[in-house]
Amino acid sequence: RSEKFETMATRTRHEYLKDLVTNHSTNSVVDSGQKFSIFSKKKEKIRPRFLPDASQRGAILWQVLLDDSGQSQQIECFLGISADTLVLIEEQSRQIVFVSPCKSILGWSPQTNSLRIYHHQGECLIIHIKDNNCERDELMEIVERLKAVTQGVKVEDLSLKRNIMKQLGFHVQPDGIVTLVESSGPASEQGLKQNSRL
Repeated sequence: RSEKFETMATRTRHEYLKDLVTNHSTNSVVDSGQKFSIFSKKKEKIRPRFLPDASQRGAILWQVLLDDSGQSQQIECFLGISADTLVLIEEQSRQIVFVSPCKSILGWSPQTNSLRIYHHQGECLIIHIKDNNCERDELMEIVERLKAVTQGVKVEDLSLKRNIMKQLGFHVQPDGIVTLVESSGPASEQGLKQNSRL
């Protein structure tokens, strides 16, 4: 770019602005209140659309109640799920109550107003949605986020009956991974598959 052209362009802009101010401006005051009185309804607060996918790197937060079975009470918490971490932070003290990498989440089981989240070696935590009157189904939002950022799955309950030899028809490792499901056995008939986790 030439310095001569830059100087000319700047001078031209200044001349246009001077012309605009002197020939096309007014002294009347513009009211800074409502722009259009016919639209004077109170504007409703619009929540952004929920996007659960893993491209949302930061944590998405929900207000939940965590069951503390040791104290027989519920703790008000923030549940945060990022692309790599699930964390529960107590609302009042702002202390971390629970943290786990997303890769340690095994699965979840949604109930009417609660969600069981299974992690690590089958440990379970139970959370409840704090605001039942919410316009969005926050429980389903949490499940969608878990689907997007973990390798876990929805937990299924299976009722297995033993065969004549009092066996269930599958073999399992100590960490809960099913290694073998006998074909036409009780477990196979109920839908248990190899590599499932108990």
